[in-house]
Amino acid sequence: MRFLLTEMDVHVTVKLNPTLLGREAVDGLLHDVLGYDEVRTRPQDFAKDLQWEQALEITDRLSELARSRGRTFQVKFSNTLVVENHRPFFPASEAVMYLSGEPLHVITLNLVEKYRRARPEVPISFSAGVDARNYADCTALGFTPITTCTDLLRPGGYGRLPRYAENLEARMRALGVRRLGDYVVKAAGQGEAAMERVIADPALRSSLVGSLRSEAVDLLGVLTGAGRADLYGGIVRAAALANTPVLVEKATRDPRYRAEANRKPPRKIGSRLWLFDCINCDKCVPVCPNDANFVYETTVLRREYEVYRYEKGAVRPVPAGLFEVKKQHQIANFQDFCNECGNCDTFCPEDGGPYVEKPRFFGSLEAWKAWPARDGFFAARADSIDAIWARIRGVEYHLEVDRTLDRGLFTDGTLQLEVRHSERRVVSASAREGAAEGRELDFAAYLNMALAVDGVLDTRRANPVNAPYL
Repeated sequence: MRFLLTEMDVHVTVKLNPTLLGREAVDGLLHDVLGYDEVRTRPQDFAKDLQWEQALEITDRLSELARSRGRTFQVKFSNTLVVENHRPFFPASEAVMYLSGEPLHVITLNLVEKYRRARPEVPISFSAGVDARNYADCTALGFTPITTCTDLLRPGGYGRLPRYAENLEARMRALGVRRLGDYVVKAAGQGEAAMERVIADPALRSSLVGSLRSEAVDLLGVLTGAGRADLYGGIVRAAALANTPVLVEKATRDPRYRAEANRKPPRKIGSRLWLFDCINCDKCVPVCPNDANFVYETTVLRREYEVYRYEKGAVRPVPAGLFEVKKQHQIANFQDFCNECGNCDTFCPEDGGPYVEKPRFFGSLEAWKAWPARDGFFAARADSIDAIWARIRGVEYHLEVDRTLDRGLFTDGTLQLEVRHSERRVVSASAREGAAEGRELDFAAYLNMALAVDGVLDTRRANPVNAPYL
């Protein structure tokens, strides 16, 4: 932080953990107040994190350094809360999981109140369970900036954001204010007390109170008229501090943050996802915050398939099973947009996770090659040639389709099939020199790739894969 302030000469914000509130206080809020009895904190996480006195020492040291440099030091509350992983949703190999959303909102607000009692002069940025319903209260606490994450992982994604501004505007209109500073002063009924702390002149204070009580508040206008516009920021800051215990108590007592209001486990129906077909609810598409999941269409197909085995100098088909795709409507994932947050799995009624089981398309061949341990596809179009690279159960394949000739060349690098692509029918089979006896090429892999490449490169429905060719 010192480097940023001195060498880079920039303002600095330090993001802190909710463990600063102390384990006893956190558990009291989680269990006794909010009712999240199943959420278990771990003593070692509180012991190894930054301690309260250390946080205050860092605040003082960096605040003084920032002032000497003409820069600002502020803190951000907060990171997610690390808790014990004791549920089957995440792998047992993961020791911890991270709490966010409604309970974190209450915990972090209580931490804000504690911090403001100790260091009221330090600006605060806030990010913990912010949504459209509490955004106006967060604004009344003088937080800048206010950021949101969990709420955007819910259905609607970024489309939920306009409601934040709409709700704040409605609150401001109801209070008769047009300026955010005036809103902070009036929002929680602490404005007159804030003025008592800042304004020494009784006449000026009386004028400000009169404006505050009116239906058209203009505190800055009153101060400007009196030649004291410089006092406006101090009044707003004092009001934000005075609002803190009021609004923290309001949130702590609000039933919407309690466990009984938020215990809605994902409904699973007992079936499992695979590369193709699902119940087609499409819930995974709007809940992705990055638009990584998308819809494409393919052809319905049911046919017996073979593996092609190299034996005694020839490649021969061997019956292997039944390949079936029952639906045209399919789901895929664009890896370049996906940060594997797992939100689509949370909302998916089937097991497995769309971002894991559905076709994972990379945005470039280089990106596909850079993930050798991960199954996925890269598809590209050049003139009349469609090409797709695939890694399926760890085996790499390549398919090149000449749409003009209706010819596909499918290979794993050793064995190759020439295919009448529209008919999914093998025309010839060959092997490179030196092919090992018993080497097999799975025709089901071709069928997977053929359906995928035909679907995602079909420009009648836009998606992240075919976008360059639209």
